[in-house]
Amino acid sequence: MKIRNLFKIWVIGLICAMGLWTRVSCAELTLTAMPLNGGSTLRINRNDIAQQMNQEVRIRITSTDGKPYQVFQRLIEPLSNNQGYILPPAAVKTYTIAGSNTAGTLYQENLDYLPQGEQMIYSSAAAGGSDMLTVSYLVQGDQLVGNTDFNGRIVYTARSIGTNDVDMVYLPLQVESANESKITLEEPKSRRLALRYEENKTEEGLIHFVFTGNPGGAVKIDQEIIKPLQNDSFEEIGRDVLLVKIESNAGQDTKELGGLVGQRTTVYDGHLKQDDVFIKFLFNPDKAKLQKAGIFRGQLQYDVDTSTQKENFTIDVEVEIVPVFKVTVVTPPDGLNFTNILPSMPPQIQELTVKVASNLMKPYSVIQNISTPLTNPKGEQIKNDYFSFKVEPAGEEQGKTDFPDFKSVPLEDKPIFFSDKQGTSSEFKVLYRLLAYPGISAGDFSTEIKFSLGEM
Repeated sequence: MKIRNLFKIWVIGLICAMGLWTRVSCAELTLTAMPLNGGSTLRINRNDIAQQMNQEVRIRITSTDGKPYQVFQRLIEPLSNNQGYILPPAAVKTYTIAGSNTAGTLYQENLDYLPQGEQMIYSSAAAGGSDMLTVSYLVQGDQLVGNTDFNGRIVYTARSIGTNDVDMVYLPLQVESANESKITLEEPKSRRLALRYEENKTEEGLIHFVFTGNPGGAVKIDQEIIKPLQNDSFEEIGRDVLLVKIESNAGQDTKELGGLVGQRTTVYDGHLKQDDVFIKFLFNPDKAKLQKAGIFRGQLQYDVDTSTQKENFTIDVEVEIVPVFKVTVVTPPDGLNFTNILPSMPPQIQELTVKVASNLMKPYSVIQNISTPLTNPKGEQIKNDYFSFKVEPAGEEQGKTDFPDFKSVPLEDKPIFFSDKQGTSSEFKVLYRLLAYPGISAGDFSTEIKFSLGEM
């Protein structure tokens, strides 16, 4: 070897030994590890964990000797807090991001826990060469306890194949304590809950709370009616007209509270760090159809209490019961027809069912109107004394009639049924009887009957 070359090698060695040259210039294989979110520590906030947001580390390898090499990682110090609690190995998971390298082969592309033994994450091409890769990390929130920081360390190792070249970098890992717990009312944003009940059309009301950052203490939500639901006449809505149902994403199974009661009631009780709580209001159709029509307004208050804070939420509630006042008639399949009438035949009876639905809470009457007598297709009429009717209420409590026995059918508007004083919905039967008589024309007879409602 020439003396000049020997002198050059001796000078380079002396400069490296004196620390006057950078490590990259002296070594043939070096690596760096830098968190993409900045700084020299891989920091993961608990809010990131709650939202399942990963944090990434960019690893750069500089290789100048043309030799193949491999890169490894391991959790050299497991995550622990200042109380001495050590998280289990499965608490930290990792994977390499496909396409983040330019050459060589990535390993560990599937999410798996970060071991305390060496885990190969990259292997260079046969000719070595500088490269880079990105590694992603995710902390399992269900493994965390308390509201403290957890600290650990990751070591990255680049190792040349066939030589003794090795470079190692240590990266601190920190899981930061949770931010201050937060309680939000997601629905209704306006703090006004409006529900409407109409026959065969029902609506649901929803109150949606979200709490996050709870350090692990008890979380309780209490419901209280601070202003009863009343109409303009200060009448309260029936207790069981509205039913309350509680659901949550993770905290508890579906909970049925039954009717909306006046006393303070705990609707949620748990210990989770975060959860969504859904308070649903549903109409009880059996009770709602009996509720007096009108608009009922009131206020609910929810007291949300966690181990770190308390908040109160007041919700204005408006429940509308749509007025119903209608009569329906169930007729025989062929209508009210008397067929094949002969002078010698026994009495013929046809039956109708009349149903009245009302939530006005006012007494009413059912009016029968028969504008034309019972006639056949030729226009021949039945004598009025031989065409009669009577009314059979479903029960005395539903109302009364002036026609409990058969009487001639009047050819005019005639009230035939009277409700109770509360105007309760009712149902009754009307029986129409045709008596044959000498000289009656043989054949079919029919008429048109209408029913209407009137307030009393």
